[in-house]
Amino acid sequence: MAAEWQQLFNVNKAQIGQLMFFILAGTGFSMYLSGKLQEKIAPHWMILAGNFLCALSIGLVGYATSITHVYIWAFAEGFFCGFVYIPCLTIYQKLFPQKKGLITGIINLTFGGSSAIMSPVFSFLLVSKGYNQCRFLKLLKINFLLNIKYLCYIWFMNFFDKLNKKGEIKC
Repeated sequence: MAAEWQQLFNVNKAQIGQLMFFILAGTGFSMYLSGKLQEKIAPHWMILAGNFLCALSIGLVGYATSITHVYIWAFAEGFFCGFVYIPCLTIYQKLFPQKKGLITGIINLTFGGSSAIMSPVFSFLLVSKGYNQCRFLKLLKINFLLNIKYLCYIWFMNFFDKLNKKGEIKC
């Protein structure tokens, strides 16, 4: 996407390189807030909200008219990614207290690995469909479907949890 944005917004590689700063700054700013909010809000709702807001920001970057808009997208993407990342870390570290380091490494691997896989997909969609035509609507649709799947999972887990509390299911 860097080459596409360089051509579209007439910017150099240094300006494109600042995107990483904005992504990491957004993630850093959200970590404290995410940690505090997970004490009050169930982690699965935070993850769902983070997914939805990340998808929304991906959809909005398709309408960027300047590199400043892309910087705002990068900050928002990093910020809302923290709402997915921190609850995931906390949940799994509580599930495996003896192996916190290993679990943290696996979570980091999945976050980094998914970025490594999806980055070429995003680039392909941008180059093949064109920046203005694509508008990332297909990505929003995919993320919407994933969020629906996640909501169904939450509903089923709550349903089975209630049955288990009643003693109707033996696991």
